[in-house]
Amino acid sequence: MIVRLNVDVPMKLKRRIKIYCAQEDVDIKEVVILAIEGFLDEMEKDSLHSRVQG
Repeated sequence: MIVRLNVDVPMKLKRRIKIYCAQEDVDIKEVVILAIEGFLDEMEKDSLHSRVQG
């Protein structure tokens, strides 16, 4: 299931994403999904690491 997520981002960030997507011929949606997944994977890994050491 796909749902809509609306967020406000700085204009410079939007410009960077658009340029990257145009150069790499990928959709903004793909880049945003991968970025969020990567961020959450790192945060979850760090959280697990903290619990193991705690």
